[in-house]
Amino acid sequence: MPASIILITACLGLALAGCQQNQHRENSVLVIQRRVSFPGMELVDKRIKEECNIVTNLSDDIRYYAKQHFSKIDLVDTVSAGTPGKALFVRVAMLEGGDGGTQWSSFPSMTIEGVLWNHGVKIGDFVARRKSWNTVDSCMSLARVSRALGKDIGKWLASPALNARLGDAK
Repeated sequence: MPASIILITACLGLALAGCQQNQHRENSVLVIQRRVSFPGMELVDKRIKEECNIVTNLSDDIRYYAKQHFSKIDLVDTVSAGTPGKALFVRVAMLEGGDGGTQWSSFPSMTIEGVLWNHGVKIGDFVARRKSWNTVDSCMSLARVSRALGKDIGKWLASPALNARLGDAK
């Protein structure tokens, strides 16, 4: 008999913990860019730009991993300190390693920077960098790097901090 009471208590505790977690996510909205900013995009080879979708894939990966912490993700064209609610601005600061073709001349890497605002108040910022060890396929390499960066940002969003270094930028 006591074992069943312990089991019921444990199940009730887990159920309540799940409710509290969902309650935290309930009504929490994050606004992100539909396409991350990439000021140096004109320097990227045309085939890489057209075939790899760097700016939309990175935004999709961030959205995927941010869903753990927010009940809703709104996609907009631009994000700034003036964006209402929690808003995340991300830009590609550097893309390295491409030879302009289908292969890389060195290990591809991407460095990104981001700022998180809450009603115009900066509550976090980061520099994140990831490298791929695959030099055979440009788009596959960039997809791996993008997923890793999205995951890094998703973890950071659980507890955003100022001047954070994520991924290989640590």
